[in-house]
Amino acid sequence: MLGFSFYLTDPLDDKAENYFMNMSENGFKLVFTSAHIPEEDHSQTSSKILQLYELTQKYNLQLMIDTDRDSMKYLPKNIFPGSGLRLDDGFSPIDISELSQNIPLALNASTLNKQLYNELVKQNFNQANVQAWHNYYPRPETGLDADWLKQKNEWLHSIGFKTQAFIPGDMNLRGPLHDGLPTLESQRHQNLLASYIELKKLATDTVVIGDPALSTDMQSALHDYVQRKMIKLHLESFSDESVKSVICNSIMENRPDVARDVIRVNGSRQIIKDSVIDTTPISSKIRSPGSVTVDNSDYGRYEGELQIVKTELPEDPKVNVIAQVVQSDLCLLNSIGSSRLFYFSDQEEKD
Repeated sequence: MLGFSFYLTDPLDDKAENYFMNMSENGFKLVFTSAHIPEEDHSQTSSKILQLYELTQKYNLQLMIDTDRDSMKYLPKNIFPGSGLRLDDGFSPIDISELSQNIPLALNASTLNKQLYNELVKQNFNQANVQAWHNYYPRPETGLDADWLKQKNEWLHSIGFKTQAFIPGDMNLRGPLHDGLPTLESQRHQNLLASYIELKKLATDTVVIGDPALSTDMQSALHDYVQRKMIKLHLESFSDESVKSVICNSIMENRPDVARDVIRVNGSRQIIKDSVIDTTPISSKIRSPGSVTVDNSDYGRYEGELQIVKTELPEDPKVNVIAQVVQSDLCLLNSIGSSRLFYFSDQEEKD
C-alpha cells in the first residue's frame, strides 16, 4: 500500500484538495498526519482534523493520526472508525487492547518487542486491527540501518503484524531541517522509486511519503510501478530529436534471459528498423552506466538492437550511444530483471 503525509500547519485549500485528488488517482490509499508535533498550535487541532477527515473520505483515503495520550483530547469523536491511530507515548497494553477492538491502530515498530506482544495477547487485543509502523528520522545520520529493518520486519511478520516505513518526498521538504523524512538513513537522498522497491524487498507492507509534497512526475513513477509493474527512467543527452520521439514514452521489455552487462530491449531490432532512427555508425565512445545504445549497421544481424548499459563498457565502433539515463535513476537499472517492463521519459519534461 502507498500513503502520503499532510500536516496540520499546512492550509486545507484548493491546492491541497487537488493534491489529494491526484494522489488518490495515482493509487495512494492512506494519509498520515500528526496531532502532537510540539510546534503546532493545538487551538484549532480538532476542527482541522475534522476537515482533513472529510477530505480523505471524499477521495476514499484512510486517515492515520499520530497521537500520544495527551493529544487524544484534541481528536473529534466522529472520525472513527473511518480513521486510525498511530499510538505514541503513554498507552498501556490495556489501553491498546481496548482501542484495538474498534479502531485501526499502528504501534511503534521499533519498540514493539516480545514482552509487549505477550502482554497484548494476555489482554486479548484485536491483532487484525493493529499494524507496526516505523518512525521517520528528520535529523541526518539517525535513520535506521537496512539490515536491522529487515530483521525487525521479518520478526513482526512472524507474529502476524503488517509493517510500514517512510520515504522522503521530493518537493517542499518539511522543516525545520528540510532534509527529508526517511525511515532508512541510506534513503535520505536516494531515488524515491528505488527506495520504494528496496523497502518492499525488506518486508515492508506499506510505504508512506514522510514529507508533505511529492512531484507529479514521482507520483506517476510510483503509480506505474505499483499498478502497472513498470519502471520509469529519465533520459538526457539525446543524440538527436528523432531518437527522443521514438524511444520516449513507449513501453519496453527486458528480455527474459537477463544479460550481465546490459538491458536488452525485447524486439527492438524490428522497432528500430521501422523507425526514423539512423543506424549509420557514428563516432564511438566509452559506454558509461546508463548509456542507451543502438547497434549500428556494422553489427550485422544485431543492427537496431536497443540496450541500456549497466556497467562501464569500452568503445565499440559497431555501437551508437544515443542517450543517457540520468544519474539519479542509475540505481533503478538493477531492478529491471527478467521480462520487466519499463519506459523512458525526457528529463526536461520533469516537473
